[in-house]
Amino acid sequence: MADACRRFSNGGRDRRGVTVDLIGTLAVSAIASRNNKRPLLTLALTIAAAALAWMAVSAPDFIEQGLP
Repeated sequence: MADACRRFSNGGRDRRGVTVDLIGTLAVSAIASRNNKRPLLTLALTIAAAALAWMAVSAPDFIEQGLP
């Protein structure tokens, strides 16, 4: 999900990649939530993990922009 967000925020030129990432995320979430007893906790942890992953996949871009 974080990779899809990063790709889309960089101009959205790779629509197929973003679409595949989003469909994959939704499919895994739907399958994993069948027997979930704490859906709100799962949602909170998913959002936190996506934020951390976004920072991880964006770090090379930030470093590259900061170098002279």
